[in-house]
Amino acid sequence: MVLYNWLRENERDTEAEAVMKPENEGLRSALYKEYDEVKNNKVK
Repeated sequence: MVLYNWLRENERDTEAEAVMKPENEGLRSALYKEYDEVKNNKVK
């Protein structure tokens, strides 16, 4: 849910809906990596 909420807060609604589907594990992994980088201030 953290990833979903972060995507929604950043107006990335299409991606937020997509990560909730079990078949989108690759997308979910990539977006978690992006989320971690942003939260750790590696990407602005």
